[in-house]
Amino acid sequence: MEKTRRKWNCPQCGHFSKIALTETLKDFYLLFQPNITNKEAREFLQISSESTIRRLLLDLGIPNSGTTKGSIYVLPFDDCD
Repeated sequence: MEKTRRKWNCPQCGHFSKIALTETLKDFYLLFQPNITNKEAREFLQISSESTIRRLLLDLGIPNSGTTKGSIYVLPFDDCD
């Protein structure tokens, strides 16, 4: 999926989604761990910009602790099935 304005777009099929980022972060939570760093998010989401990842995570209201390089975002998916 690629970010276009307020939506995510699949270049293969043309599908648009507003919740693709949330669903992808839920996958990370289930596959790996309940928290994510900016670097892990950039690698997993294949986005190179540190500031873009920071903004996306904060816009979703994902709480973080730490500062700069040591910042960790706690994914709020305790009730995932």
